[in-house]
Amino acid sequence: MCSRKINRNNSKINMDLGSSKRMENGFRARVFAVFRNIKRKIVSVFALPAQEESEEPNVRASIEHQRTGYPRKRKLEESSSEERYIKRRRTQSDAVTPSEKGATSAELHLQAENNLQEDRHQASWPLTKRAKKRKRSADEDSLVKYGKRLKGEESPNESGPSESATVSLNRFDFYKFLGAGSFGKVYLAKDKITGKWVAVKMIKKEYADEENVMSERRILELAQDCAFLTHAYAAFQTEDAIYFVMEYVSGGTLEDLLIEKGPLDINSTRILAAEIVCGLKFLHSRGIVHRDLKPENIMRDSAGHMRIADFGLAVEGMFEGQRIKSCAGTRDYMAPEVKSYKEYETSVDYWSLGVIIHEMLTEEKPKFSWWAEKFKCPESFSPETKDFMEKLLCRDPDTRQEFVRCIKDHPFFTSIDWVALEAGEIEPPFIPPPMEEQLKHCEEEFPAKSSVTPGQERSLTGLSFVCQEWQ
Repeated sequence: MCSRKINRNNSKINMDLGSSKRMENGFRARVFAVFRNIKRKIVSVFALPAQEESEEPNVRASIEHQRTGYPRKRKLEESSSEERYIKRRRTQSDAVTPSEKGATSAELHLQAENNLQEDRHQASWPLTKRAKKRKRSADEDSLVKYGKRLKGEESPNESGPSESATVSLNRFDFYKFLGAGSFGKVYLAKDKITGKWVAVKMIKKEYADEENVMSERRILELAQDCAFLTHAYAAFQTEDAIYFVMEYVSGGTLEDLLIEKGPLDINSTRILAAEIVCGLKFLHSRGIVHRDLKPENIMRDSAGHMRIADFGLAVEGMFEGQRIKSCAGTRDYMAPEVKSYKEYETSVDYWSLGVIIHEMLTEEKPKFSWWAEKFKCPESFSPETKDFMEKLLCRDPDTRQEFVRCIKDHPFFTSIDWVALEAGEIEPPFIPPPMEEQLKHCEEEFPAKSSVTPGQERSLTGLSFVCQEWQ
């Protein structure tokens, strides 16, 4: 028993000694750890800033070298390039201009630097050049602008009408009644600002169809590009009426000429008909059908050239293949398909032209056989004239349409130089009296102000315009 107790005591003593040693070692380790942390902090506080101060000049120098080294190198390269350029210009006497012979070194350096910059700019261009766009012709440009107007995408046109200025009735002195159109009356007036004589077409709003009025406004604006159509200076409106200010065509109408001269000779008829064809070709190429072509709507300007007028019944958007079905125009000049309410296209205007040419040659409307409804051509007509009239007055619209596509090539127009005609170089067969002689007593008449009293201005979207000449 005693020996067991002794052994237990010894084991306890050993355990106590081991635990004390372990505690001593743990304490020692913690103390050393604290000292190490303190040393680390002391080193970080005092030793690192000194090291950074010693390294900072080297770092700054390297950064400065990176910033300035390459530009200096480029500058040396540029200066050497300039020197090479100057030497090359001096050695090549044929390349030295008179201005360079007496130039100073600084001026040569400046010129060399400018030339080098141009060379670098040209070198930076792409190797493949883009093809140049083909410039549109005047007709194509006019057609594109007209298409934008129809879509409501009209852009400002420097040479065409604009809405930047306003025109009112107070600008004009009215003198006399000239005639009546499809839906309005035309008055002679004088512009107080420019002193020009103008024709003012007045349309009462109670009788006007807004769609027809806007169509006429667009066509009048488009007509600026054709010498065989009447031109407009401005359009405006009052509370009760719409006004189109157009150039005054002083030669009267084709109807007046036929009344005055009677039947015309074949050469005169040929020239006048060719000018009407030019006006129709222009309208049809823009998708416009006149639908009311007759002698009263064909004017003569002061030089005697034909001008198609009165677009109140015209229809737009009639391009190749487009057809319309409505009755409009003057019955004696209507094509058969219009009278019978069938679909038709641009060839209906050429039927009207055939009736007009027949009137110019015979003073009578054309006659048709009642059993075959075929045109009865007068015996006095020459073979080419007879063939020409039969094709214009053909009752089959498709056959007529096929013919008018090449109407200028018909033998009836063999003597016509179309280029000279469109340039106005062919003298008209009948020249009217000067405008001054016709109007010398006009100012003594009392202006017709009672017929066109101004009302309260009211804007109608898209109607008003003023040509560039009047701004």
